[in-house]
Amino acid sequence: MMELQAFIGLLLPAGLLGKSKIDLKCLWRRSPLESPIFKATMSRSRFQNIISRLRFDDKITREERKRTDKFTAIRKIWSYFQDNLQICYTPGSNVTIDEQLLGFRGKCPFRQFMPKKPDKYGLEFWLCVDADSRYVFNAFPYIGRKPTEQRQTQIGAKVVLELLKPLYGSSRNVTN
Repeated sequence: MMELQAFIGLLLPAGLLGKSKIDLKCLWRRSPLESPIFKATMSRSRFQNIISRLRFDDKITREERKRTDKFTAIRKIWSYFQDNLQICYTPGSNVTIDEQLLGFRGKCPFRQFMPKKPDKYGLEFWLCVDADSRYVFNAFPYIGRKPTEQRQTQIGAKVVLELLKPLYGSSRNVTN
């Protein structure tokens, strides 16, 4: 368990340092410009071993669940993450709603193409963010409509209402 916590502990500074767009090998280099925390925590080969084998759902039942939810492979851990976002922080009086494209070129059934974004391909997330601290208070991915659903109208209004559910009745100012 400690090793998994150390692994997750390395993912956080890698993201904060903006290292998500470089090769993992660079995090373990001996350059004085790099952060020594990575090498001090675990070996690069062990980190790569964990990241290549880490899974968050039951592969046996995944196909059945995927028919109704494209996000099923990480839905459960995403829900835990969401709950903790809202437990750990109370947003200020101003929140903003926006979308963000997280650059990703891998195989994913809900990967988006947005030609006007810096990263053209990626996963689109809708976010509710504290306007002052930029803390993400609520978020969910855009996974498209379910095969059984009709084409929706007023998607924007539905997204805003869903993102603001935890803040109903709190008299906050909302911008987009």
